[in-house]
Amino acid sequence: MVRESDRGIQCRGGAGLVGNHVSAMDPVAIVMKQWWRVTAFAKVEVFENRGAVFFRWMGQIPLRRGDEQATRWALDVAAQVMADGSKLGLYPEGTRSPDKKSLHKLHRRILIPVLESNPGVPVHAIATTYLGTRFGRKRVEVSLSAPLPIDVATMHPNEVVEIMKNSLLDLGGMDYVDAFARDLKAQAS
Repeated sequence: MVRESDRGIQCRGGAGLVGNHVSAMDPVAIVMKQWWRVTAFAKVEVFENRGAVFFRWMGQIPLRRGDEQATRWALDVAAQVMADGSKLGLYPEGTRSPDKKSLHKLHRRILIPVLESNPGVPVHAIATTYLGTRFGRKRVEVSLSAPLPIDVATMHPNEVVEIMKNSLLDLGGMDYVDAFARDLKAQAS
């Protein structure tokens, strides 16, 4: 597993962090392991319950799925985060992995516009892996890639997504499922 400290990979200043999504704790794990402030999208429902204070404190961006005006606002906020030199966590699976060990088909609807709004900002793949417990606590490994060789201005979105998918698979040691995670969750319900 490639870790930032092992390879000397630097991630200073603004960056897009495209991650796998196996746990609700993924953004928190990144913050705790790397000591970066990472802003990410969070479904609006988490801002409507007891955890709302935590998500606001973490600086997360509420995203109401299916609401075009709210999506546009969230994309504008995300673009500003990266333009200000901060890190933006992107979880293009759209929801947590149903089996917690596979990477699922990546959505483009948020991912590509965010990257197009800040074409010069480096993009890294970042994978969280939850290992067995030690002393009653789960161990978490956070792996970071070098900046990905993508150029949203010249590459087709399918190429961009393919590079991200392959980088996440390499970092996370996961299997790939060519279906959206939300669809598999809906089928299981």
